[in-house]
Amino acid sequence: MDIAKKFQALAKKYPQKPFVIFKDQTINYAEAAKRVSRLANALYKTGLKRGDKAVVYLPNSPEYIFSYLAVFSLGAAIVPLDARLTDEEIGGILRHSEAAIFINKSNIRKKLVKGRRLRLTRRPWPFFIIPPAQPANQRR
Repeated sequence: MDIAKKFQALAKKYPQKPFVIFKDQTINYAEAAKRVSRLANALYKTGLKRGDKAVVYLPNSPEYIFSYLAVFSLGAAIVPLDARLTDEEIGGILRHSEAAIFINKSNIRKKLVKGRRLRLTRRPWPFFIIPPAQPANQRR
């Protein structure tokens, strides 16, 4: 089963139904589909393609789900990282993952760079920073 295609089909069938409820935020299928599409397009423009691997290092949030769906829609695979991993564990995973991109949030990037986790890989990592979501009433 193609999860990304199943999600798109459900988004067309139930656009106003809630897709995810996180804290005080409810995001319907239509809004989720827009966010996934924007993220997939941005990842594609950075060079992510079918067969690539994308490291996802995000806290529990809607962006975590959107990242998975966007990566899957491009035919790429996910390399998930748990925030509880040690520097050595993260370094080992990154060295062996052969990932094309590292998806995170800016505050996590600062933590990674400060903690020297990325230097363990001995290679530059292209970062894709997920911008903070704006509440619907603050968008133009």
